[in-house]
Amino acid sequence: LASDPFELATLILRGQKIAGLLAREVSDDTCVVECNNMVSDRQGIHATSCGMHENHFISRALYERITEPEYPSKRLFADNLSIHRLGRSMQDFLSFKALKIIFSGAGTIGNSGRSRTARYQLSERADFIERYIGGSTMGHRPFINTRDEPHANYEVFARFHDINGEGNRSPWAMILSAGLTSMLLSAMHDDALDLDWYCAAPFLTLGIVSRDIACASTVPIVRRSTHAIEYARPVDLLGEIVAKLARHATRSGIPDWHLTLAGEAADILGELADGVFDGKAATMLDWLIKMRVLERAMLRKHLNPDAPDAWMHASIRSIDMRYHCLDNTSLWDAVAASMHVRDIDSFSTAEDRLFSSPAPADTNAYLLNMLISDPHLIPYSKVDNWGIILIRPDTTDEFTQIGLDNPVTFTREYLTGALEGDFDFSTPEKRARLIQILRRGTSECNIRKIQRFRIR
Repeated sequence: LASDPFELATLILRGQKIAGLLAREVSDDTCVVECNNMVSDRQGIHATSCGMHENHFISRALYERITEPEYPSKRLFADNLSIHRLGRSMQDFLSFKALKIIFSGAGTIGNSGRSRTARYQLSERADFIERYIGGSTMGHRPFINTRDEPHANYEVFARFHDINGEGNRSPWAMILSAGLTSMLLSAMHDDALDLDWYCAAPFLTLGIVSRDIACASTVPIVRRSTHAIEYARPVDLLGEIVAKLARHATRSGIPDWHLTLAGEAADILGELADGVFDGKAATMLDWLIKMRVLERAMLRKHLNPDAPDAWMHASIRSIDMRYHCLDNTSLWDAVAASMHVRDIDSFSTAEDRLFSSPAPADTNAYLLNMLISDPHLIPYSKVDNWGIILIRPDTTDEFTQIGLDNPVTFTREYLTGALEGDFDFSTPEKRARLIQILRRGTSECNIRKIQRFRIR
């Protein structure tokens, strides 16, 4: 649980480093465990791919507005509908998703499945997406997944499972992807996006954007005011969305990071629109960083980057894979230094502090971390899942089950005030006091006693 995209990027990079550390720990002379952020062993129907999913807590009303098209059919069949028959909210989100890979693309060599040939693409996931919405993530991969498990009060919150993220290494690629999606959902919640167009063919748009390394191609859009088909550059369309999100941020009183992120996104899109590929974008976007690395490697090996076969050279494909390797980060470390990757040190955690770094302070993660790290709480508490905790004052008493209704209830600020700064839980009385405080912040319908039973 993260409260902003900067915190999320820190946690993702920390998780990547933990995965690499553990892979090295379990490797020996007879068994080598490789940890790679781009390729997964799970086989899909078409080919092998791996993504980094984003999950956003949104209101139940917004979730239903996005996922339920304005059509008699249920959303299970929404993928068979024309984009013109879907609701406005879904049209807006699908358009944004098809364009967003300019920021989130991790870059990949070649093409996958039945997709047409490509030397290099912005997105390693674009070739696999073939439905608007659905419950499957491994078969017919959709833009939007309907897996709705909010780990909170289901009547109030929904889990918006955005499955088509990519295995980025640059922290700013993660920040732009998750942050702009969060800003878009905020604007949609307030009905403040107000786009006069939507992508006429999201799948076609996704393929064009992914293969357009120069960011100069145009894609078809439908102008809502005239119902006419027009063509525009993806960088210009995404720039219009970012401008509207920035305008919404100035008027709605939402956190300051919205404006910071909108400004960074506008700068990058301005560079790409002007054909500048060695400025800020080259220090923040994964696909562009990796493309520069591969082109330099080709020149060192006297290969012509303009020749399709050069990208398929075994040594170049090996570099493409090693770029995402987590158990041996020597290549990425060298790339980050030579390419001056933006703010990389701000989001790094030393390996000796990986398992002791503090949890996010502005979500329930602060409480969950406290329950599993405080030596006076560990024997008396259990974390059943992200939405339920079990806690008792001593080993002879019953567990009290507490449902975490709201993902931002038990923050550091809340618990500090409620406990009056006393985080000492060394006695049953103090643990009982904590239980009463947790009960005050939770609906009674989500609290019940777990009866003791005798094990024969």
